Amino acid sequence: MAPPAVKDEPGDLGGYYSRRNFYIGLVNGSLWILGMALIDPDTVLPAFALDMTGSVVGVAILAAAINAGWAWPSVFLTGRMTRTKRWLRYYRMTGTARIVCVWAIVAAVAIARRDSPLGLWIVGGLLFAFTSAGGAGQLPFASIVSETIPARMRGRFFGTRFLVGGVLSLVGSVFVKRMLSAPYRAMFPANYLYLFIAAAVFTTISMFVFFFAEERKHEPKRRQLTAMAHLRMGGRLVLRDQNYRRLLMVRVLLGATSGISFPFIVPFALQRLGIATEAVAVFLIVRVLAYSASNVLWSYLSDGPGNRILLVVSGLCYLLVPGLVLIAPQLNTNPGAMFLGVQTSPALWWMLLVYAVLGIASAGQDVGQMNYLLEMSPEGSRPTYLALYYLMGVPLAMLPLVGAAIIGRHGHYEIGFATSLILVSAMVWVLQGLGEVRAKAKG
Repeated sequence: MAPPAVKDEPGDLGGYYSRRNFYIGLVNGSLWILGMALIDPDTVLPAFALDMTGSVVGVAILAAAINAGWAWPSVFLTGRMTRTKRWLRYYRMTGTARIVCVWAIVAAVAIARRDSPLGLWIVGGLLFAFTSAGGAGQLPFASIVSETIPARMRGRFFGTRFLVGGVLSLVGSVFVKRMLSAPYRAMFPANYLYLFIAAAVFTTISMFVFFFAEERKHEPKRRQLTAMAHLRMGGRLVLRDQNYRRLLMVRVLLGATSGISFPFIVPFALQRLGIATEAVAVFLIVRVLAYSASNVLWSYLSDGPGNRILLVVSGLCYLLVPGLVLIAPQLNTNPGAMFLGVQTSPALWWMLLVYAVLGIASAGQDVGQMNYLLEMSPEGSRPTYLALYYLMGVPLAMLPLVGAAIIGRHGHYEIGFATSLILVSAMVWVLQGLGEVRAKAKG
């Protein structure tokens, strides 16, 4: 029996609603978030790279591999995908590739050794393959969601995914803490192997669940456009659509901010502030909790006042992150009471605040950017809008290596964080120039 249609708004603001996809999407997203929390790119993977190589260069290699993989595939696959009447088969193909890659990563971690650059490059290469498959799956996923979840429900849809996934990730964070604490810490790489195995299990289930989503049959384009044709079309969209142009600028500025400094917050805390490695799991717990809880606010703003105000408010939150990190070295690092099994200090409490703000800000941008992009893009041009948006991440992917070069052997972390503060300030200025596309569509 077909699910009911929602006709609360004209055009893309109402439209067809698949209750089945709503709940399948919740399970898919929640388990995906849990799986990724267990090998979190902002906390767990930097600690893994430091344990393996003792260098921030290792941290940068893994961060660059992940960023590059997510960014490049969409524009090259858009032409082929727009000729099909069905999106789901492409999602199944990319999901299967992700499942294979994540278990290959497990095998690579199982044979990893300390002071092994080759082992780190192997893990990085497999992470690149894993996220490349994920990047290829973004277009069919976003298209299925946009065709079966009306705009007025997408804030609730994505917000609930992030909320439930965050709650599950809190449980996962306890497991992370155990694996990064004594005596497991001395069992390298077995302690990280357990985390990667658990992540592989949950991401596999996540992919498999969405294989059973419902999709709507749509009329494909008659001819297949090449990647260059899509780029030319994207260039014309950038010239004539001011909101799209500004959103791409936001993506670039936030990507540059994240690449240059965010992967190095954990190394900064461990090396400069003398915080113990097991505190990394507490950072993760705080970030996940803040990420989850803030989605109550972000979902309300997305479905109510609109995604423009959501993006501006969460952008202001991002502005605090590098500023707070720059203050941390001025704080006392003397040990205090225990918290969640970790020796605290004023500096550690401050870094917990950093990760709370980072969780709040990233949740807002995750919900806001995708929903804003789906609302602004007409159905016929949506693949090009999405492809160019994702492609903008390609030149940013190598910025973690730039961040590592800035830090260097002498640990000049402050230069990277100060640069990020300038970049994110520019991002907030650009965000304030966005128009509310939902209001424009109503008119």
